[in-house]
Amino acid sequence: MQAYKQIYILLFIGILFSGDNAYSIKNGSR
Repeated sequence: MQAYKQIYILLFIGILFSGDNAYSIKNGSR
């Protein structure tokens, strides 16, 4: 069951990073 937790954490981090990137582009930071 711990493997599932790790996968969810990795997915969550990936979503957070992609969301942050999209937000930065929308903000005009880059």
